[in-house]
Amino acid sequence: MPIATRSKTGNFPTPSLAVSADEDDVAEDPSASGDDFKMSSEEPETRPVKRAKLSSPRKEDKRPGPSRRRKGRLSELPSMPLDILFEIFGHLSPSDLVALSRVNKAFRQVLISRQSAYLWRESYSQVPDVPTCPDDMNELSWALLLFGGNYCYTCGTKPVPKILFELRRRACKSCMEAHLRADTHAITSEIPNFSADLLELVPYAENINFKRRQYYWRCWWDADIWKLKTEIDAIREMHSHDSADICAQALAKFKAERKVVVDARKVHARRCAQWENERLSDRSNELSDIRKSRFDDIQSRFLELGFHASDVIAIRRHKEVSVARPMSDRVWTRIFPILKPEVEKHKATRLAREIQLRKRDRDELVRERYRLYSTTQPPLLVPYLPPASVVAQYEAIKAAIHDDTEASEELGETLTFIILSLVPQIRSSIQKRIDVLLALIPGSNPPTPDSEDADFFRKDYWTGVAGGLGLVTSVFSCPPIACYRRLHFGFEALAHRCNTMQELPAVVFNEAGSAFARELLEELKMDPTSTTALDLDRLDARFICMECPVTISYTLDSQTKCRQARTWRASLTHALDNHANSAVYPGRWKLLSSEEVKTLPDNNHYFDRGWGCCHCVLHLEHRRDPYSASSWFTRGAIREHLRTDHRIEEPLEGDDFFYDTRNPRQVSATPIPVEVPSPPSVDPGPSSAQTVAESIPEEGATGVSVASSEPSNAASGVQAQGLVMDETAAVDEAGPAGFCASAVGEGASEEGVSTAGTDTAGM
Repeated sequence: MPIATRSKTGNFPTPSLAVSADEDDVAEDPSASGDDFKMSSEEPETRPVKRAKLSSPRKEDKRPGPSRRRKGRLSELPSMPLDILFEIFGHLSPSDLVALSRVNKAFRQVLISRQSAYLWRESYSQVPDVPTCPDDMNELSWALLLFGGNYCYTCGTKPVPKILFELRRRACKSCMEAHLRADTHAITSEIPNFSADLLELVPYAENINFKRRQYYWRCWWDADIWKLKTEIDAIREMHSHDSADICAQALAKFKAERKVVVDARKVHARRCAQWENERLSDRSNELSDIRKSRFDDIQSRFLELGFHASDVIAIRRHKEVSVARPMSDRVWTRIFPILKPEVEKHKATRLAREIQLRKRDRDELVRERYRLYSTTQPPLLVPYLPPASVVAQYEAIKAAIHDDTEASEELGETLTFIILSLVPQIRSSIQKRIDVLLALIPGSNPPTPDSEDADFFRKDYWTGVAGGLGLVTSVFSCPPIACYRRLHFGFEALAHRCNTMQELPAVVFNEAGSAFARELLEELKMDPTSTTALDLDRLDARFICMECPVTISYTLDSQTKCRQARTWRASLTHALDNHANSAVYPGRWKLLSSEEVKTLPDNNHYFDRGWGCCHCVLHLEHRRDPYSASSWFTRGAIREHLRTDHRIEEPLEGDDFFYDTRNPRQVSATPIPVEVPSPPSVDPGPSSAQTVAESIPEEGATGVSVASSEPSNAASGVQAQGLVMDETAAVDEAGPAGFCASAVGEGASEEGVSTAGTDTAGM
């Protein structure tokens, strides 16, 4: 029958009783006791004995003798005489002595004996400015408190770096919550026959944060409180048979002595806390120096391998780098395989970033050279040149900046030569856009390509009809979803690229807008076939929509009926937004007289950037991107520039300055309330309506302030006896506004949304 082992049966074998040993030896051997082996009485057969393991012949041949294991250098230290040990221990620091006291019992008994007390006192001299040991503690306990380790005295939790010198202990958060007491009422309720004034005799800590992040002014350790309670009870028990005066004197003496002890401990604790803070600060600086030295060593080793300093700085917080341990060749051999992938990853990121920066510099160089080219072109042509982002997509430019090289002066000269060679392509691009727009205008008359009227490098091309492209009736629109600008008047469609920078315009001709423009020109008695958008900007007329209902402006003691005045651009936008589906309305527009226009607030678009000079290219100088409206002049600045630099006191738009048509004209102003004169008294006559009608001036046509008691309607017009203000008073339709009229400037997006301000002459 084969021998069954534990690997086969899963049970322990039956202990062998045939042991060649004395009975005393067997009884003393725990393995021979039957308590360690409990066998089932239901098992009938005896378990087989575990197969004996044969010893190796090498072990049998091994000769007995002293161990070849190398002993430590201090292995003979415990066997040295005490005088030699004391001489050695006298040169150690308190932290070293604490470590030795924990080696074994022999060392501990030597170091805690009274004979070695001087060793602890001498060891303190190894630490500068160490606080002296207080009278209520022995040398070993004081050394353990200062240098014994960051562990809690109650539960042993680590780390506990803060020492509560007033309480002579270290305590973790949990133990402080369990043993610290801060509520005097709770203390006196918990401890019988203990008054609150006795807490002055118990050592306490101040400003301790130990419970729910709350700071307490004074905290007492519960064991110290009970200890004081025990001492007081002992004094009372001792003088229980004496008179009350003797007992009171004994208690008073005890309290006085205890008060002195507590005050002295408080002073001593403050000095110890200051020393501890300085020691921790010095230790922190020391560790910081070790970390810096370790990082510098690691960085120098990586630099020798060809990496950049920035690659190594990225791993400065790595756990293998930030550890406060000295660097060595052995450590480098271990951590190099760990750090190398991280450094290589940061190197790849740095190289990719440098490639992007060089590409950005080359793109910036293209914009700069293209800006220099634009300064050589007629100023009025600049808004219609292809943007630098489009020119950068030309094959010749892309080939020149494709290589990953620095943006050098040599590359700049090459780009300048390429841009000059692309002038025919740039001219062809502009001409294609013009042809597409002219094809959209019904009844347009494009000039022949060889005629002077087709040369858009001439200044008068952009101030004329340009085959119909510059007319007021040439109104274009973009899809409302694809673009933030819906309407484009005249050349604005040529400059606009609908946020996509496509080669050809994506606008469509707006029939309704063109019809409304004809109505405005009919009111102005101007020819629709020859009036350009620039003509109306110079005229700076104001119109009132007679189809819109009269609004009421409320004041504290009266109410006035008002209408709103708008520029021609704002009027067309308003009509398309509000009356595009209405039928032909006779007398839709009411023109304000020149005198009435002068009474309107005039902000002159001083805060609206996008104006350039026709006599110089100052608006393009020292600008990185000449195709951003924010880099051009404001209206006020361009007028000042023309007055100071070109001696032009009355500049004219189109001849002396122009607006960058790639951006919508914006206004910025606030509504200004004006007084409305009371209606003139009318003698009783045939009818009050007739009297009011006779009081309307011939030029008047302001159609702004209505003083009639009868409700006005769109067909009867508006009677004017007041002033006009900004359209931001359009809130009159929603309720009291406190204004009597408003003049509407052009919206920021020209979508019929009124902006705070008025249009000015030269728009």
